Amino acid sequence: FDDLALRAPSMEPGDEPSWTPTPPPGWTTNREEMTGGGVDEWRGWAFARPAFWVRVAEDQGRAGFALGDGVIAIADSDEWHDAVTDHPGGGEGGFLARMTTPPISLEGVRPGSLRLAFDSAWVPDEPMAARVLAEFEPGGAVEVFEWRSEPDRKNHKSSSINERVRVSIEAPRHARFVRFVFELGEANNDWFWAIDDIRIYAAPDRSSDEPGR
Repeated sequence: FDDLALRAPSMEPGDEPSWTPTPPPGWTTNREEMTGGGVDEWRGWAFARPAFWVRVAEDQGRAGFALGDGVIAIADSDEWHDAVTDHPGGGEGGFLARMTTPPISLEGVRPGSLRLAFDSAWVPDEPMAARVLAEFEPGGAVEVFEWRSEPDRKNHKSSSINERVRVSIEAPRHARFVRFVFELGEANNDWFWAIDDIRIYAAPDRSSDEPGR
């Protein structure tokens, strides 16, 4: 995300170019489909310098994402709710942010070798869920993983502010392309998920997690 053209804040304090709602070319977000209102900078996925994010949020642990640098992707329902939204109060709903990669060719990718890796800052409050989907062409969508905030729910994940995530994905046999969808939802005035350095690659063999191409 480091090559994105940043702009000055619109609602947060400051006048230095620090953020943008515009994803990289070929990527999409659902910003315009989200619940209205809230702090403009944090409506859905935003792309910002970590220092700006930490400053306007008065840190609250965000500085712990040491792996994130340059420009990072941030879905922060807590900061979004610092202004009046069309979904006031607590409970599920309101904040449902999606970010989708461009289609990625699977030509030459051997069965069992597809990997997704990224740096992550996951700090949950209840209720809140992070999901990654792989949308194959042809083959449809499959859930790569789900993280949930509630301790009694399946796939509960405790706070992890500075983590390198790496997962294996089994692509359908005849799939030609894949898109990855990063989603933070079931949230309102909850916490955040930030990510950086997304890598999609084919491992040299099934036992390896190292990039092959």
